[in-house]
Amino acid sequence: MSWRPDGWAKHLGRCLQSWEIVHHKGVRFKGRENRSDNLGDNLQLNTDMEHKQLTMLETRIRFLEGQIVRLQAQLNRGTT
Repeated sequence: MSWRPDGWAKHLGRCLQSWEIVHHKGVRFKGRENRSDNLGDNLQLNTDMEHKQLTMLETRIRFLEGQIVRLQAQLNRGTT
């Protein structure tokens, strides 16, 4: 089943509050958020503050994963 924000309202049985945000978790495509993947298991209902925190953490994780890849490449070349 595909979920749009109005689909969430139907699922919840009420309208979304102004402070509620439907967050795309990106579970099927690790490392990139896919806003067109609206299946229920890829969506999460959050407050605005929770969404900002999730977004900041996900951004930091992507940055650190990139750092790991770059450091592994340097180690494989024999440089530091």
